Order: sequence, then C-alpha cells, then structure tokens
Amino acid sequence: MQPPGIYRQSTMCMTIAGNVSFFTPSSAALHLNSAWKAARRAVVARGPVGWNYAPARFRQIGMAESATRQLKEESASALFDYLEDAMLAATSSFSAIEAFCNTTIVGKSSGPIQVKRKKAYVAMTSEEVEEFMGTDEKLKRLLPALLGVPTPAGKAIWDRYKRLKQLRDSITHFKRRDLSRAAKAEPTALHDLVEADPLEFPEIAIEVVRYFFPQDPPRWLLNPAWGRVPSGGETGG
Repeated sequence: MQPPGIYRQSTMCMTIAGNVSFFTPSSAALHLNSAWKAARRAVVARGPVGWNYAPARFRQIGMAESATRQLKEESASALFDYLEDAMLAATSSFSAIEAFCNTTIVGKSSGPIQVKRKKAYVAMTSEEVEEFMGTDEKLKRLLPALLGVPTPAGKAIWDRYKRLKQLRDSITHFKRRDLSRAAKAEPTALHDLVEADPLEFPEIAIEVVRYFFPQDPPRWLLNPAWGRVPSGGETGG
C-alpha cells in the first residue's frame, strides 16, 4: 500500500544530464511530516536543559518578588538545540496549512474566482489567488466557499491557528522585540518557544485541515506516524 501523503502522480524534469522523474508527494504532507519529526526532536532536546530556581522573596512583608528560573550555563547548547527544532516544528506546521490552502484552491476551482478588494470584486485565477491572497483570507472566506463548510473564524480552532501564525511570523521575521524587550513582563518569541509544547504545532495544523473535512479527511492526513503516540513508522511524505 502506498504511504499516506503520496499521490499516484509523477513529476518530470528534462535536463541536459537526462530526465529526472519521481512520484509527487503532497506538499502539505511533506511539511507536516517535517513538523512532527522536528517537534519530537525538540521534546528530546529539552530533556537535559537545566535551570536554577530561586523562590519568591519578601512575601512576608507584602513585597513579594516572583520566583525566578535562570538557565544553567552548561545547558545553553541543549536549549539552543531545542529552540532550533521547536522553530522548525512551528514554521513547518504553518507551511503545511499554507500548502493545504493552495493545493485545495487550485484543485477545487473551476474558473475565475471573485475576490473582494476594497469595495469591488475582482476576478482572479486560482494561481493569482495562491500568490496574492493571504492565508487568513483563504481560510476564512475562500476555502469555506469552495468546500461548503462554515468559516472557522470565531471558533476555537481559529484562535489556535492565530497563535501559531503569530509565533511563526515572529520567528520567521525576527525583529529585536522578538529576542529582547525592555518590559520584563512581556514575553519574547523565544520565551514563547521555551514555554511551548512543540507537539502542539503539528496538532494545530492537522486540526485546521480536519475542520474543512469533517466527514472524509484527505488520505494524506491519515499518516499513522502523526500523533503524540505514533502507531506506525514515519514516512518521508
């Protein structure tokens, strides 16, 4: 049986050195598989990270300071390994959602798509929608119309998606505020990663796709290796 995520479709490139041909994997499945692998590596990498803990102070006189947790110097390398894989898990999970949107739009569209721009509707090809429409708009408006489901906006899954998107945007386009902030009470993107459960990132991506297929999810989404307790070996696509 062919592994989940592999369609019976081939891609070929003709080069001077010869033709190269292989089965075309699902782009969303590739990203999701990458996300699950990175998330599991992140969980393992975080294991040896050590912290020094200091209890809250001055509680007895009403001036309590919060308990503190400071990274042990010898754990810096392990923490950085964790951050690298946690970032990959987050970005690959969001990329899976983007790929799902794009392949669905091209596959389900039978002609020009009417897209609202300011006060008027503009006809766009599916390829133009792929390139110029944001992921939020694809998920909120276009995919619900193409697949006949209500918009996910305003539902719990939308909040989870938006948190993933915010984190992905921060770590993909790192700015100074994502690394260090003057306000100690305001966490950076790196703090969010340290406190995150990296396995949640691909779970959110799967939940988003499943929302649009409540009865019959696409076959590539059924990979038994995708889960907190995988029931089969991981596949490459």
